[in-house]
Amino acid sequence: MYTLLIIVLALLVIVVIFNLYNLTVALIFPAGLVVWTFVGTRYVIEGNTFKYRCGLLSGEFQIDSIREIIKGETVWIGANKAATATRGLLIKYNKFDDVYVSPQDNDEMVEVLLSKNTAIKVSTAHDQ
Repeated sequence: MYTLLIIVLALLVIVVIFNLYNLTVALIFPAGLVVWTFVGTRYVIEGNTFKYRCGLLSGEFQIDSIREIIKGETVWIGANKAATATRGLLIKYNKFDDVYVSPQDNDEMVEVLLSKNTAIKVSTAHDQ
């Protein structure tokens, strides 16, 4: 995510330096989306509900529905990716749903979720 942010901001600087203002409009939307995703990613636990927001992606689910958490996972395709980093948590809930999140502290997030649902199976990406 940092790399993408740096690339977009570098392109904006180049546009300004070389007076390519017609490209500015084309870069403002992607730059805004990257910044919004980067600074607007949030995970909130309210009661028994896990809520997430990452740019345009948001959702919520009941913590009681979590079946498994895989720690240290990096998901490139397949899951809802509400994350801005690698080596996060893949949370599997309901029968077929999953979401990839990247909290600041994976272990702390797992502890909080386990305190609300002790039936969650926890594994690491290397166990798979």
